[in-house]
Amino acid sequence: MPTASAGKPMIGLLAAMLADDNLLSLDDTIDTWLSEDIINQIPNGSEMTLRQLLNHTSGIYNYVDNEGYLDLLIAEPDKIKIDMDFLVLALNQPAYFKPGEGNEYSNTGYLLAGLIMDQVLGMHHSIALRERIFVPLGMEATYYRGIEKDQGDFISGYHKFDDDDETYETKSFLENVSQASSPVISSVENMALFMKSVVAEQSFINDSIKNEFFGVQQLIPNNSNGGYGLGINVDPIGDNTAYYHAGLSYGYHTQNIYIKEKDLSITAFINCSTAPICESAMDSLIRKVLDNEL
Repeated sequence: MPTASAGKPMIGLLAAMLADDNLLSLDDTIDTWLSEDIINQIPNGSEMTLRQLLNHTSGIYNYVDNEGYLDLLIAEPDKIKIDMDFLVLALNQPAYFKPGEGNEYSNTGYLLAGLIMDQVLGMHHSIALRERIFVPLGMEATYYRGIEKDQGDFISGYHKFDDDDETYETKSFLENVSQASSPVISSVENMALFMKSVVAEQSFINDSIKNEFFGVQQLIPNNSNGGYGLGINVDPIGDNTAYYHAGLSYGYHTQNIYIKEKDLSITAFINCSTAPICESAMDSLIRKVLDNEL
């Protein structure tokens, strides 16, 4: 199933890996890599860093809030649409705040992070995700949406808009979309494996990468007495610590959680996105599992 933003930790991890290899610095401003034409169309573009893009402190406008987003998604469903196609929706839009002066979730930061890694790698970052993460972890059911569409298929999803009684099948509008903000198709087993393999004591990444990814000093505080790292939430639940990210898109809802102290994975997919039938059902399910296990 498309995992939407639950795939953001993979993008953040890849950036941390490239930093560990000294191929980039997370604290360089994005004009280090991106063209002047793009930077000039992003308020404060020459001031924001790659790290700020990934931890949502850049202040950059969220392209999914543009009224043209849905129109772009449903137009020409057989055409591959990539990060640059969606970035246009965020260009020349007002910033939420100056970089580092606030915290606002923005998918645009991940589009730019994807473009930056493409520049650093000299190839699309999906190749590096496969070589550095999917293959080493044996994530055989995981592939980059759109770009790697020949690697597999996914189930239909269903969405109902608040002001419309009709239920829409959404798969055909999403299978050719490639966004670093919502990158992968995966299975519950693969998503659980990924989060555990990153966080657990016997992690497949070194301590330096883990520190950049979700180290305490790197976390941006949230409303749950926890924080947000490079695409991953870290929250205390009593004496336990939850590492997680959810994902929600038209027709699909994902939750991926790992409780380190319990060595417990909770991963759930629902192939619909209609509140309260779908979102509330997912939240209720996750809460029941947590209450039972913790």
